[in-house]
Amino acid sequence: MKVKLLTHAVNHEARHRYHELNTITGTSSLVTRYLPRVALRARSEYPYSFREDDAFYPAQGQGFGRVIRASRSEGLSAIHEQISEKDKEHAWTFVPEAGLWVDTALSAGEHDVNPDRDLEVYLSHLFPEVLHAHTHPDKVLEACAQNYPWAFSQNYLVEGAIPSVDDVMGSFQMAARSASGCKINNGVVSHYGLTTYAPVQLLERNGCLRDTAPSKIVHPFIDPITAIRGALQMRHHRVVMDPMIDGIPPKPAYTFDFEPLGSYSGR
Repeated sequence: MKVKLLTHAVNHEARHRYHELNTITGTSSLVTRYLPRVALRARSEYPYSFREDDAFYPAQGQGFGRVIRASRSEGLSAIHEQISEKDKEHAWTFVPEAGLWVDTALSAGEHDVNPDRDLEVYLSHLFPEVLHAHTHPDKVLEACAQNYPWAFSQNYLVEGAIPSVDDVMGSFQMAARSASGCKINNGVVSHYGLTTYAPVQLLERNGCLRDTAPSKIVHPFIDPITAIRGALQMRHHRVVMDPMIDGIPPKPAYTFDFEPLGSYSGR
């Protein structure tokens, strides 16, 4: 798919979809209904103007709107190869049908990234499958700076593979706004590989999504991959849909999986 065609399709989708999205969030108005271009220009990155690049991480400054041609495996490998060198998080959306990675990061910090959520929604309406991926940079240097024992600094690398409460809640909100027919996966690329997570179902009427922050890993371990999968299994039971009805227990609301990358692949 040519980048020019992607730009045209996303801008058309934005004009068509913007009032509907604002209705869902309770921020619709006469302007969003009858003058969507005006509202979009005032509140969003519209009009989108994508540009092709060959590097996943921006050379400097903001990288939003860059499009990289690569397969899923090529993209994950390139992102993972530099994970130890980066001090800030970053975000992309991968579109398998087009073989494109779109840089969605509006701003980024050491502990969070702000992707363009509206753009993520537009892409879900344009394509049958997307992967919203972001990074959790290594925290070993931070552990050393805090004078933690080296055996425990490895725990930072394992914890980096676990999606945060904000990661889960943000993805759930996006799922409610995205196209129902699109297969949506969310991913965290960290030191050991890719963690994917997705909601089992959307919010039930009168229900409540509850998420308990993962516990810190406070003991050394022999195999980090086993530790990550064990932690994700615990996370699976901590993110639940509570129907808020007496006699009906909460049930797991998210699936989690882990795919080792780089020298850890195949484990």
